This record gives sequence, structure tokens and C-alpha cells, in this order.
Amino acid sequence: MDLKICTKCYAEKSYSEFYRAKSNKDGLRPFCKACDSQIRKECAIKPKPVLAESYTKKCRTCLNTYNKNQFAKTNQTKDGLLNQCLTCQRSEALIRSREYLKLHPTSNRHRHYIHKYNLTFQQIQQQIILQDNKCTLCQEEFINDVKGKSPVVDHNHITGKVRGIIHHHCNSILGFAEDRIDKLQSAINYLITTQDLDMRDDLNTN
Repeated sequence: MDLKICTKCYAEKSYSEFYRAKSNKDGLRPFCKACDSQIRKECAIKPKPVLAESYTKKCRTCLNTYNKNQFAKTNQTKDGLLNQCLTCQRSEALIRSREYLKLHPTSNRHRHYIHKYNLTFQQIQQQIILQDNKCTLCQEEFINDVKGKSPVVDHNHITGKVRGIIHHHCNSILGFAEDRIDKLQSAINYLITTQDLDMRDDLNTN
């Protein structure tokens, strides 16, 4: 039975528990039917007040008065506008995001693994252990604090299948070579034939 992880409740459910979505790679919506229904209820359309073009409102944070266009819409207030202006709202959201990332530095990575590869962070860690904490391409150990040596998921860009966990730099090599074996083989041949060559010697003789 095919399974998929809901990106809202993080529960692993069968494909039948997801609505179809042709625009997505797997043809399914990212949320399960239960979460999807909950989101739809929360976003249910309510009658909105009609405000004049000249309508103004005071921001509760900066205490400045702005035109209605400087406030986001909501169903939670009488005038249908948030009590905080867009500028203050974005500033506070940025601060909260930075504080959250300090406390949960791997949270974005978790969501990325689930959304792109349908893999949990725990499954990634389990695979790294199975690989003896080594890159499957160069066979050298992963080092999280060293640039390029941290582990990343490598996948086939045509089939979407996950091939293994490799170094960030090793993944870049495959990416720049467009996963083409002929390009990589040419690079190997180039290194072999030029290891004792200095192009400047030929230039100087001329």
C-alpha cells in the first residue's frame, strides 16, 4: 500500500486519505483529507464589511494611522482588518522566525525532507547510520560543522527516486555534471591526462 506523510499533522497515511492534485508531482494534495477539511472550515468565507476608500485605522503596535490598504484582511475583527499594520506585522514575523530557528535549527530541514522526498528526519538519520556515517559517493565521513561535508539527500532528477545520502559538495558535483555519466567520465579522463601537465610550459616555449 502506497503511503504519504501529511505536511500538517505529519501522520503517515495511505494515498486514499489524500485528495488529488494534478499540479503536484505525486498527484496528491500535501494535506490529508482530515486536515484539508479543517483548513477549509477555518477559511470559510464570511460576509465582509464594505469600507470606504478613505477609511483609516490606527496600528496597535506603532500607533500610526494608515489607510485601509496598509492592513491585512481578516474575519476576526468588525472592520475586517487586522489591528496591526503590514510593516509591523512583517517585522514581528521576521523576529519570531529568527527566534524560532535559534531554538529549532533543523525545523526547516524537517519540512523540506517531508515535502520534497516524503521522508522524515528520523528516517534520514537512520539511513546515515546504515551508511556508517559516510558519503556513499566518496566514502568519507560526514562532518556537520564543515562546509561541504554535511549530509544531503541525493535523488534522481528524472525518476525522483532517492539514491542515498552524500556530501553537499559531492551532490554539487553530480548537479553541475547534470547526472551525466559521460561528463563525469570526461572529468576523470581529464584529471588523469593532465596530472603532470602545466599549460604554461607550452606557452613559454612559444
